[in-house]
Amino acid sequence: MAPTVSIGYSLEPGWAYQWHGIQRHLARLREQYQGMNTLGNVDVEQTVHSLFLGLYHLYDWLHQDSALSLSSTVANDWIVQHPDSLGICRAYANTWKHKTRDRPGALIAQITLIESGPNGQKVTIGYRPWDQPSQPMTEVDGLALAEQSEQDWRDFLKMHGISIPP
Repeated sequence: MAPTVSIGYSLEPGWAYQWHGIQRHLARLREQYQGMNTLGNVDVEQTVHSLFLGLYHLYDWLHQDSALSLSSTVANDWIVQHPDSLGICRAYANTWKHKTRDRPGALIAQITLIESGPNGQKVTIGYRPWDQPSQPMTEVDGLALAEQSEQDWRDFLKMHGISIPP
């Protein structure tokens, strides 16, 4: 009989667990943009969903980590202060979760285009206020948005003296 390996998981893994997930999904999106191990548009779509949900929800992981002394207000205010990156991540996560929004002026964000070519894939994210359906979507590159959002979180961690895990 072959030996088996069992891996236990903490019931309270801490914010670094979420951070590592973000790093894995960001690395995968970079690979997809370079045409490495491309498996089609559904694969890149799932990478984007996981990445933007992780980038937005990192604030939950940070303020709920008992080893840190951050309030939800501090982490949430950081998102509000970065509307062109983390604010779009929030809109993406809430659109994905709820499909629609009901607060006047709330943004919706979604994938509007995935391009596949010989050099890789490219994702376009579109966003606009949900209550203005005739307004065209403002579009941004998915990888550029993800990299800026990740950098914004790095800046937050540095500002609060929180070491970034390897």
